[in-house]
Parts: sequence; structure tokens; C-alpha cells
Amino acid sequence: MPYIVDLNAKCDKIYTVSVSPYGWIGNPVTVEYGLVMLKPTDPDRTVCFRVKGVKHTWAVFEKQLYRISRGDYASYFRKELEEFRIDMLVWIHVPAYWQQQWVRDYYEMFKDRFYDFSEEERREFESQQKQLEHKQQIIDNYKYTPDTG
Repeated sequence: MPYIVDLNAKCDKIYTVSVSPYGWIGNPVTVEYGLVMLKPTDPDRTVCFRVKGVKHTWAVFEKQLYRISRGDYASYFRKELEEFRIDMLVWIHVPAYWQQQWVRDYYEMFKDRFYDFSEEERREFESQQKQLEHKQQIIDNYKYTPDTG
């Protein structure tokens, strides 16, 4: 579900960085980020970031982000946006997800910001969908009886 932090109200300073995530329209994409203590019980400040012009906000503890990225926040943001694009495309293309309001909310925020699946990505997606459908058929066909466990 969309997570929204008002960076303008919560952060003393908002930083920007340009990244070029694969599959996004209009590269480079401007990412805005800032440091905030979201909750008094949090063990560390949180780095909140978003695509400029979009309300959805990602959040990661500052020390965790530094450990993962070795201080290269731009690479971390790029990777997160690439992964989000794939997640978003799956949500859009699977009818069960599309029925969810939060998916439609994301769609409204991010439509026209990235390209659809590439041919290779589409083949992988369709292959995974077939595997999931096959597994579901096995589950649906399995009848629990005392004899079968």
C-alpha cells in the first residue's frame, strides 16, 4: 500500500539525486530524500525517499542503508526503483492484484513513469504465472482424506 511521509514537513533538509533505473521513462529520474525520526522508539533515523512528483515514500533506517549501500545511496535508490517497477507491472498484469484498491492507487501515482515488460521480462513473467497456475491446480485437485494425510 502506498506509504506517504511529508518530507517537506518532517525533514530539515531535502536532498536530490538523479538515478537511471532500467525501464523508467525520462531517465534520469530525480529522487528526493531526507532524514527523519519517524517514531520516538525507532533505533535510528530513517532515510525517506520518493520519486520527485510522487507521494509514495520508501523508508529505510540510515545505518541499514549505509551498510547496504556503503554510502552510495544513488545505487540503492536505482535498484529499489527497478525492483518496484517489476512489482508494479506484476500487480497490474495479474487480475487478482488489480482488484485491490492499493494497486490502483499506485497505478495512478506511477502511470506513465516506466515502460511495460521487455520481451525477456514478459517471457519470465508468463513462465512464472504458468508455474503458479500448475501449483494451484495440484493444490485444488488434492483432496484431503484420512488416507492421504
